[in-house]
Amino acid sequence: MVRKSISTVFQGRPDKGAEDGGLSAAHTIALKIDGRDRITDRSPASARLAGFWEAGYPALKDLVAGARRAPGVPVESRLSMPDGAGLWAVAVTLPDATLLVANDTTLSDTVTGALIDSRELLKALLDEAVDLAFEVDGEGRFRFLTPASVWGFETEAWLGKDATQLFWASGTSPARNPFFSDVRTRFEQVAVWPDGVGRRWVDISVQPLHGEDGGARTGVRGTVHDVTEQVVRARETRLTNLRLSIQERLTHILTAVDSADDLLEKAAGAVRDLLRADTVSVLTVSDGRLMPAYLDGGEDGAVDIGALTRVFEKSPVGDAVPTPFGHDTPHGEQLIMPLVKEERLEGLVIIGRDTSVSPWSDQEKALVTAIGSLLMAALEKARLIDRLTTLSARDELTGLLNRRAFTDAVERRLKHQRRTGQAGVLIFIDLDHFKEVNDTLGHAAGDKALRLVATRIASMIRSSDYAGRIGGDEFVVWLEDMSEENAAAKAQSLLDAMPAIRGDLGAPDLKLSASIGICRSVPGQDMVFATLSDRADAALYSVKREGRNGIAFAGSGT
Repeated sequence: MVRKSISTVFQGRPDKGAEDGGLSAAHTIALKIDGRDRITDRSPASARLAGFWEAGYPALKDLVAGARRAPGVPVESRLSMPDGAGLWAVAVTLPDATLLVANDTTLSDTVTGALIDSRELLKALLDEAVDLAFEVDGEGRFRFLTPASVWGFETEAWLGKDATQLFWASGTSPARNPFFSDVRTRFEQVAVWPDGVGRRWVDISVQPLHGEDGGARTGVRGTVHDVTEQVVRARETRLTNLRLSIQERLTHILTAVDSADDLLEKAAGAVRDLLRADTVSVLTVSDGRLMPAYLDGGEDGAVDIGALTRVFEKSPVGDAVPTPFGHDTPHGEQLIMPLVKEERLEGLVIIGRDTSVSPWSDQEKALVTAIGSLLMAALEKARLIDRLTTLSARDELTGLLNRRAFTDAVERRLKHQRRTGQAGVLIFIDLDHFKEVNDTLGHAAGDKALRLVATRIASMIRSSDYAGRIGGDEFVVWLEDMSEENAAAKAQSLLDAMPAIRGDLGAPDLKLSASIGICRSVPGQDMVFATLSDRADAALYSVKREGRNGIAFAGSGT
């Protein structure tokens, strides 16, 4: 109707408007607006519209701006004016100006509003406009429904039944139940689970009904619009955007960070931000065992490595998919993402948050799966950096770690122990009668003796352990997650090897031997390297006092 008015504003001769008096002869509401937003012509009935334009009413400005973006194409909109009037307006940009034409719909809007109170008319209108129109009584039972079927159900069968039970067959209804609303409102993107249908998302608009006296609520009338497709599309779009964002962030971290600790910390932080998690930790597989690579969250970030090992050593790892794990952690159920390469488990990413408030969604699991390859790449690069760092921190003579590198490595392990419940063993080794080698055979032989001892020590340890030379004839070993008994067995193997080392030096009659002190860490207590080393050193010197060539445990006095 309004578009037709455009062609009749100039009584069929828009190109002759200027010479025939312009809009002054038009019978509709019309304005002509130039490129500087000035009204250059208007119809007699447009005084009120002109006032709103000059007052800068945003809806009018937006309408005209839209028309200017598409010259020659009419742009229309229903407007509610500040004085309560309703207008249906169309704007079209001509070569010299923009023409704004409107019809006053105030009366028709009022009549329509009154007619909608009629249930029969409402039924006829809603059958075309919404998925379901309903009315429930004061107890929340359906007493009116239209159309005849929805989601494959005949709605007549719902009459007299509890609306809440039908919409949330699982028994979990929202705290603000639309069927018992005391105010006129709109509930958007409400998740419902009708029995046999599965989860759907709907918008529900409701209006409470009251008796003639206006007292207590007697029921609720409303409409339901199924927005499942829109919600799914929006979530898929959001998931894609999040995936691209986290992939870009992780890629930047992989290329910009050159410290193993920083790399894993930043990668974990990116995942934590993405999933609104409380903790994100990374474990690596070393010598067939799970070992901490990065632990997050202080004491609250507890990681039960033993339980995880029992689960994943029995599970196939061909498909790297996140798995919920555990229910009694401080942050609820953890999400475990296996890091897999060539069907071999290389590590785990452990993500924790309060799942009693925010359970893991299918979309979040899909997102974690999508970034699994980048997390695997981050772990591999961290391993590589660790290897390169270790190579650059070697004692030149023996190839073992130097004092600083060994201390730093053990300090990192000690920080992890409070949260993993694991313990390690520190072994101090001091060669006995080493001066005799130098004095008898020369310093070259002394250097050879040190290399032979270092080679024997290196053969004792696994890739998850550390060995270092911290002084002239002093060595240290860290054995991860090991008992004192097994550590003592390794130490004894070094003592047993000393005769062969003397033989390799060509002087089997030398007294060269070793005194060894052993100290086992206690998670949550011995968290500083200096404390452990003092205790191991004290145990070592107890061996020296007893005559050398032996093993003592910290605190044992032997």
